Amino acid sequence: MTRQPRIDIADRYYHYINRANARLKINFVEKDFALFMNVLSDAQEMFDTDIVAYVVMNNHFHIVIKTRYDKELSHFMKWLTVVHTQRCHKDNNTTGTGHLYQGRFKSFLIKDQKHLETVIRYVERNPLTAGFVDNVLDWKYSSLHQRYIMNSYNSKNIANIRLYDWPCEDPACYLDNLIKPFSNKEMEI
Repeated sequence: MTRQPRIDIADRYYHYINRANARLKINFVEKDFALFMNVLSDAQEMFDTDIVAYVVMNNHFHIVIKTRYDKELSHFMKWLTVVHTQRCHKDNNTTGTGHLYQGRFKSFLIKDQKHLETVIRYVERNPLTAGFVDNVLDWKYSSLHQRYIMNSYNSKNIANIRLYDWPCEDPACYLDNLIKPFSNKEMEI
């Protein structure tokens, strides 16, 4: 049985997710997170991809991207996961031990502006939802930390990831909204 082709067309927003095999941790310490973020930066440079939001967790990642051309997401994500796997195995002397990710990445076409705002909020509050931090700004492996902390202090981020212009109005209450749990209606989106 063949796989269904992905919706992969230019000038659209997409939410991408990939998870480690068996939901095992692949990022344990800062160097592991930095490795992934550097590969993400390299992929962005290679494909000139517009990254809107991202978060790197212990066993998975989320990326929100605005595509520029057809088939961009498939090429970008294939390169990202293959190169990250290769570099991770090389750094940990585990070359030849198999897959790092559980399979093909998941992607979701973002329907409209409200959906985009909800997805960005979902992605950026992921560390808070998972209980990794009490203050979502403290998770430094995310676009939120980069946008609000690193850029505010002109600090160097772990990787040189260029964030695409904020695609929605940046409400003054955005950070307050991040700490609020999602409503049932928002989760339906």
